[in-house]
Amino acid sequence: YTEARLIKELEERSIGRPSTYALIIDTLQKRGYVTMEKSSQSSKNKVFVPSDQGFLTDEKLQEYFSSIINVKYTADMEKSLDLIADGEIDNIQYLVKKVVNLRIFPDENGVMNKSILDFGGKILSVSQFTLYADCKKGNRPSYIAAMNNHEAIHFYELFNEELRKYVEVETGEFGADMNVAITNIGPTTIWLER
Repeated sequence: YTEARLIKELEERSIGRPSTYALIIDTLQKRGYVTMEKSSQSSKNKVFVPSDQGFLTDEKLQEYFSSIINVKYTADMEKSLDLIADGEIDNIQYLVKKVVNLRIFPDENGVMNKSILDFGGKILSVSQFTLYADCKKGNRPSYIAAMNNHEAIHFYELFNEELRKYVEVETGEFGADMNVAITNIGPTTIWLER
């Protein structure tokens, strides 16, 4: 990689942020994991070349820490840290507690007075971006207010992970067209936002 190409790769994989790229590159060089060398005799471009120490370190990290030293884990950690900084983790926890404690199931008198925890049910969690459809103008729904897929799937997974702390959860396949057969008590539709 050239320095510019490495930064582009980090951006594409959601690792780090502009304020950390210089530190990442500096750390790679100071620890002797890479050296900067000309890509060819006639080229002025310099590229990172892994050192023996770099290869050895990578080998040992993969051998002993492969579950946490990988691109997906690092990108997910970055996203989670961003969510914490933005207060979104609090929003997810709030919504999960609201969902599991919402008294929407009938009691012995047929009154909506029991939560899923009282009722003893399970949750089928299905992402549905179409709920964010804006139909104010024209006849074609707009989904501009919906999250993009990369952000949405991360929120969906975090939401389900938090939800599983309280109740058994089944999930749909994110972004897939599904045929869902349910028995609806109601019909009742409740929109929760914070």
